[in-house]
Amino acid sequence: MKRIMNKILAICIIGLMSVSNLISQTNVYSGTYPITMQGYDQIYKNPLDSGWAGTTAAPTSTQRNGKCFTTATDANFNSGKNITYWLPNCGVMTLQVNGTVGRGFIITVTKASDNTQLSRTVWAYTNGTCSSTDITVNSNEAVKITLLSPSSKEGSITATGSSYISYINITKSTPLISSFTVNGVAGTIDDENGTITLQLPYGSDLSSLEPEITLGGTATDYSPKGAQDFTNSVAMPVVYTATDGTNTKNYNVTITTPATPPAPEITLSSGSSIQALKVGNAIQDIVYTLTNATGATVTGLPAGLSGSFESTGTNQGTFTISGTITASETPGTFNYTVTATPIVGYEGSDVTTTGTFYVKSATAINICYLVASTTPSATDTRLYPNLYSNPNYYLTIRQAASTAPSPSVYDEFDLIIVNEIITGTNAEIVALKSVDKPILNLKSFVYNSGRWNWGTADNGKSNNGTITVWQPSHPIFNGISLNEDNTLDLLSGAATKGMQPVDITSVPGSINVATAPKSSSGNPMAVAIHDVPASVRGVTNSKYILIPICNDSYDKMTDAALTLINNAIDYLLHGEQFPAPSLNISSFVVDGKSGIIDNTNNIITTILPLGHGISDITPVVTLQGVGTIYSPTGAQDFTDSESNPVEYTVTDLINNKIYSVTVKEGTVAVDFPTTKSIFFDGKVLHNPQQVNLQVFDISGRLLVVSNKDIDMSSKAKGVYIVKSEEERMKINVR
Repeated sequence: MKRIMNKILAICIIGLMSVSNLISQTNVYSGTYPITMQGYDQIYKNPLDSGWAGTTAAPTSTQRNGKCFTTATDANFNSGKNITYWLPNCGVMTLQVNGTVGRGFIITVTKASDNTQLSRTVWAYTNGTCSSTDITVNSNEAVKITLLSPSSKEGSITATGSSYISYINITKSTPLISSFTVNGVAGTIDDENGTITLQLPYGSDLSSLEPEITLGGTATDYSPKGAQDFTNSVAMPVVYTATDGTNTKNYNVTITTPATPPAPEITLSSGSSIQALKVGNAIQDIVYTLTNATGATVTGLPAGLSGSFESTGTNQGTFTISGTITASETPGTFNYTVTATPIVGYEGSDVTTTGTFYVKSATAINICYLVASTTPSATDTRLYPNLYSNPNYYLTIRQAASTAPSPSVYDEFDLIIVNEIITGTNAEIVALKSVDKPILNLKSFVYNSGRWNWGTADNGKSNNGTITVWQPSHPIFNGISLNEDNTLDLLSGAATKGMQPVDITSVPGSINVATAPKSSSGNPMAVAIHDVPASVRGVTNSKYILIPICNDSYDKMTDAALTLINNAIDYLLHGEQFPAPSLNISSFVVDGKSGIIDNTNNIITTILPLGHGISDITPVVTLQGVGTIYSPTGAQDFTDSESNPVEYTVTDLINNKIYSVTVKEGTVAVDFPTTKSIFFDGKVLHNPQQVNLQVFDISGRLLVVSNKDIDMSSKAKGVYIVKSEEERMKINVR
């Protein structure tokens, strides 16, 4: 909480009720008129009793330095508390406050007689050192003004906590003219100097004008009434008087027109000048207000739309663009220009305004763009425009709800994109895990414990926007050229938070497509693109991809990143699920001797000649799957591997396969024949995969048929032929 020291310089309060009646009200502070609040006895006695003031301790000079007032007295409104002023004849309450930017007050004005609410203002501080606002009351009867330091966020108030009033001034209400309008043009009212000025369009007749007047303050009537001549009002202003029957206030009114034809003015008055819609659909009407113009034209509209001008007075009117985009129109971006038709005699440049229609195909993909607010974030200047302008995407922004909605809210969408700016604990994105819709997720922190429970997300190495691709044949890389080291730059000049990878701990069967370095010491790699098949996610049909880019770096996305996003959308909606890589070891070779690999039971056996030595063996291991690695690497001791095999692990950083590896010496110092399935050690024909074997002598006579190991030590010395369904081998029994 930011404590800032302030002073109540003046509180001007007019007593309508007796002091005793006022003091009896809960959370009410008042006094007789006028009162100068300077001492704590006056300021705090009643507010402290009501529970809104936090302290009576005077701030130090150091605490006061640089704040609203250098001799501050601290009036601290605790969060959730309020104080009410009972006032008659109140015109304007001026508040000056110190507090953390985003905090504020809710100021409610009600009638004292029946509690009818006259106004409610949600006011947030824009300056942490000193902010001020005027609350206009202009009531000629008693009012209650309640100042609430809220305990929950509302509107522009985005933070809660104690706030500090440094100055309150309440001005007594007088007879006022609160609005003065002629032909739709509002005048500028200066109550302090008693003037009203306005300018009508060029060519307007000033000789007979009847204004529309609204009274304020205590005023009950005004004069003169009816039409007045303002032709010479610059030299001789027309005087209007507001009265409450006792008091009066005069206003000198001046109405003018430009001396020469001025430049036209075009103002958007309703509708959006940027719209996206499918062919065959009607646009939201776009209405421009024109002044100092006799008409307007428009160019660049898609087929089916048109513009029309309607005069609303002398040299002014509205120009409306409306219609339905023709079903046969070619999808694309249409930039239109509205040009005002100036008054005859105008010699300046054309006055124009522009807008854009993003016309989508009739079959455009309906995308739900899930964000934290009702609009994209300030840094979302690359991704959102790329999606919004694409003629094959129809984008709808949805603010992530604080409670999980029914899955039916997504029925109208083909795809959901989760923006990273949403908090990882948000109820809607937590519930998305089981929604059977294709999902492109940019928020890795939803994987954490208590959310999806898929792993642990990391903010990533500072300023990193580069990934290392483990599955370069994945469809999301179509048309993208990787760097020579199989990396890809997704961000150019990434913010402190760029790629936010995740350690996957509990999603077996999912696919590590790419990695990025973490923030921890040594910057180990974690998953930066995660592909989860529907069956693994627990849904029936829909694919899923994670590409965790922090919202802080959305404006740094490269063209390659945008292509990657487009490819991901296409992959999620079309084609087959990309398969997980094999974790098999395809060969295990020691000094040219291939091991027998049983990928079903995860066993590898290699027999070396007698005397070779097996205490310092560095095998050459070849993996079958792309994007997999194995451990351990380097030399290993296999001396005890017959009873305690050495474990080799193959992983893609998500899935693991562990092999039990035995390397041993044969019975003689010679190499023995080996195939993929069988090997002979000089005495025994080993058949670890239990394939059907036939053993023939050199004359072709069948001697043995077995799917077990075959002991050849009892056979006569000589050459034998061993056959299986797929292999054959010659052995020599000595």
